[in-house]
Amino acid sequence: MKTLLGTTTIIVGAITIEAAVTDEVSGVNKTEFYVNGVLKHTAYAPPYEWLWEERALFLNAIKVIAYNNAGNTAVAEVRVIAFIL
Repeated sequence: MKTLLGTTTIIVGAITIEAAVTDEVSGVNKTEFYVNGVLKHTAYAPPYEWLWEERALFLNAIKVIAYNNAGNTAVAEVRVIAFIL
């Protein structure tokens, strides 16, 4: 990944999206990966990652939602400029 002026990530080609997810109390149930609000992958065990190789151009929002076994969630979202052909 490259950054433009330190603020915007630029992706050229397929990339593995990785999420560092832990919960030592109740455990991790699942981790969901979204692009522009559309669910693309659900990981039920580590490593919590997804290979983004579907065609994408220009500004995109990548969101990861992690669920623990107690029903709580944690969300992280970034906006990137992608050129995946």
